[in-house]
Amino acid sequence: ELRSIQKKQKDFYVDLDNRVGKLEPQRVSVDGKDVTVASDEKILFDKAESAFAGGEYSTAVSAYAAFLKRYPASGMASLAQFGLGNAYYMLKDYKNALAAQNAVLKKYPNSSKAPDAMLNMASSQLGLKSLSSAKKTLNALIKKYPQSSAAGEAKARLDKMK
Repeated sequence: ELRSIQKKQKDFYVDLDNRVGKLEPQRVSVDGKDVTVASDEKILFDKAESAFAGGEYSTAVSAYAAFLKRYPASGMASLAQFGLGNAYYMLKDYKNALAAQNAVLKKYPNSSKAPDAMLNMASSQLGLKSLSSAKKTLNALIKKYPQSSAAGEAKARLDKMK
């Protein structure tokens, strides 16, 4: 009987520790740096990512926008802003996709997502039937981020446009 009580007590503490652990701040890696985020912050971001991965782009737009409104100074904000642009693009809302990706460049120019944001901007400009703007963006990408994989893709796209 004593062993049974001890086992129940141990199980109770393990369960409690697991539940409390979910409420504690978490460390995540963003652009090669570890940042600390609140558990609800991580949950909201993961909800947006999950919606995007599941093809629920309208839900992803809402979740990314809610994240950015609630946590504008988050270490994960650059990822959320980039995700927002991608979700708009998938909805073929090229105007908002372009604005969201442009915000990545303005607010987070040193983010690892900045070159990809420019590449996505060019795709949105093509969606808006603005070939000259897309070419200009691709050339700017190559100049600004020459070592990025996005620059290689930009060169390939420019070659196809000739």
